[in-house]
Amino acid sequence: MILRLLVLARSLVVAACVPVPTPPVVSLEQPPSAELDPLEEGEAVAVLPNRERESGFAADCVRDKLAQGLPRNRVLTADQARDFLFPWLEPGQVPEDDAEVRVFMARRAVAEKLEGLRLRYLVVVDLSSTGKLEDGVELLIGEFGYGRWSARAIAQVVDLEAACCRRGGTARATGIRGYAHMVFYGVVVLSSIEEPACDRLSAALVQELKPAASDAH
Repeated sequence: MILRLLVLARSLVVAACVPVPTPPVVSLEQPPSAELDPLEEGEAVAVLPNRERESGFAADCVRDKLAQGLPRNRVLTADQARDFLFPWLEPGQVPEDDAEVRVFMARRAVAEKLEGLRLRYLVVVDLSSTGKLEDGVELLIGEFGYGRWSARAIAQVVDLEAACCRRGGTARATGIRGYAHMVFYGVVVLSSIEEPACDRLSAALVQELKPAASDAH
């Protein structure tokens, strides 16, 4: 009974000291390039992280949202694209500027594979976040804390048909990021701002890439 009262008391301290997470403020800082053409029905787009460890979550998030928003197209994961185009899209080898795209496309084997796959765009996603987590309130099994953070989801689009790089857009989310430090599970994020930033970026990309309504049958 005493233990339960102690846990309850400390829980009330947490509730008093840690603000309830509120929806972050999300904005599209930079829209995708107007030069991006809508996909044709059946064309494919691949989503890859710019940095494997730091951007992997963002790439997966954007890929899932594009797959939902582009049901008439194929949206490939980084692994699927790399397996199909091995060894030219391995980490660190994704084209980063127009000159590298032209070299990439000049390979005969690459051109043949792209034609068979109908792969139109590579969406390269990066994620950056800044902020500070405040000290948590200690509990028997860990601690809770919070902090004000900003996250940016950034995309560059490699246009394989035009053999150049296009701006994919930048979305920013700012808000309270809560966490729990559990003894057996490490740090568990209770409220994320990275996902809303990725969602906003994905929505802008879907708007640019979705096939024109006139193409529907």
